[in-house]
Amino acid sequence: MFCQELAAQLARDVLPRLDDAGHKLLAVGIGTDERAREFCGHVGFPEANLYADPENAALIASCARSEEHTSELQ
Repeated sequence: MFCQELAAQLARDVLPRLDDAGHKLLAVGIGTDERAREFCGHVGFPEANLYADPENAALIASCARSEEHTSELQ
């Protein structure tokens, strides 16, 4: 439930201020386009701001990159 609450709060409280300042918040969710649309409809998050990642590639790449930086610091 945490990500649903966060997405609803972002849509309600943060996105309008970012839009007013000329910035755009993008999110990447694990799952299909269909599930992303359902999620957006459920929590009120704009579909244009959510990218679906069915293969979880963004998280995998992010974790790999994080491990690279961690090993560089040791």
